[in-house]
Amino acid sequence: MTSWEYELYVASIQRRIVNSIWRIVRDGPAVEDLVRDVIEQVVRKIGRVRAHPNPQALILRMAVQRALDFGRSRARRRSAMERYGRFQETRGPDNALAADIALREECDAVLGTLHRLPKREAEALWLHAVEGMSYAEVATTMGCRPATVRVLAARGRKRLKGCLLGGTSSNVTEDGGSCENT
Repeated sequence: MTSWEYELYVASIQRRIVNSIWRIVRDGPAVEDLVRDVIEQVVRKIGRVRAHPNPQALILRMAVQRALDFGRSRARRRSAMERYGRFQETRGPDNALAADIALREECDAVLGTLHRLPKREAEALWLHAVEGMSYAEVATTMGCRPATVRVLAARGRKRLKGCLLGGTSSNVTEDGGSCENT
């Protein structure tokens, strides 16, 4: 990768890459490592990046995939008790602190559930809902049709809602289908 390619493909969206990874991982040192991993992946796959119709969207997808994979592996290593245990220590009369803790617990629950979704559903849902990409942009990035992205995002939302409201993860582990060019 030449320096002008780095400027064109990576530097122009580096802040967005960092923010995307941060929203998923929420761990400073891990974010730095993951950004470095994504840049290394771009260097290794520079031919694919050059040939892609929207190289920056592809790089953003690489970042989201890497962060989701990291989150999945971290979630497997930690039990739910460990995840929420740090909030139990800060009990007290301060309502603002209690509200902040509740919000953090909700965010952790959503991210934990997102990490358990089938990979393609999690990617489609994240890129569309959080990153604000259109269905057409997500479809180009994922190499499928916009209708497929809509289906994947809808399934992801349904599983996410079912798990969070129903309190079970049984509907999250089902096969999420694939994003094929049909």
